[in-house]
Amino acid sequence: MAAETLAHLPDCWEETVRALIVHSAEWPHLVADKFNAARRSERASLLRTYGFGVPDIRRVLASAGNDVAVVVENEMMVVAAGGTMPEMHFYQLPWTGDLLRDLGDTPVKLRVTLSYFVESNPAARGWKGRYRYASHGFRFHLQRPNESDHAFFARLNIMDRDDDWDGAEGGEDGWFLGPRQRNRGSLHSDIWEGPAITLADRRKLAIVPLGGWWKSPRSPEKRARYSLVVSLATPTDQVDLYTPVSTELATLTTLPTVIET
Repeated sequence: MAAETLAHLPDCWEETVRALIVHSAEWPHLVADKFNAARRSERASLLRTYGFGVPDIRRVLASAGNDVAVVVENEMMVVAAGGTMPEMHFYQLPWTGDLLRDLGDTPVKLRVTLSYFVESNPAARGWKGRYRYASHGFRFHLQRPNESDHAFFARLNIMDRDDDWDGAEGGEDGWFLGPRQRNRGSLHSDIWEGPAITLADRRKLAIVPLGGWWKSPRSPEKRARYSLVVSLATPTDQVDLYTPVSTELATLTTLPTVIET
């Protein structure tokens, strides 16, 4: 399937091919029933057994009217000279709040997949230390319910916090796996499901770097690539998401900012 994807999309990165294949995958009904019956803390074990499901080449190669995906290929300076981590990327998702409010209580599925490759540490063996094996990492964060843009930036970036900042707002409810279960390895994929209107004010998504063995006081500057796939889907084909999202797509931009380490 990777070869078929590259044949149709010859310019896309290897990170993107992997992300698209995983993003398109769904579990067969019997396996999905096991995931749905399990507690969130138990789903990581099921994920090691069944993976993310069976990929669908049709979903890899094209969006549908009621299932639209956006792909971003980008790179970030994950380590600056001296071992600091100077960047994070913020994205404005390309579906308007008005679109989601108009859908009201219509159920929607938001899926986010983040793919990148790491360099293993030639001087370390195994996974005994969090920062010893992988050169670096990335994590994605979605704006929380009722969380203002400023509060979202402040939650992830110490330099955006003012004297009145009193901690993060909202929670991470609604994710199928949740941060603890999905943030393993170098490919992170998770699904949020709920009424469309509850996503209307959650249009910011951040990609944040994570330190690895590259991050040391003597480290030279290091840049790393990542691919991000974000999709929005509804179970009914009576809803057209593709047209308004394609119109809004030009607003999907990165806003690099400095973080303090």
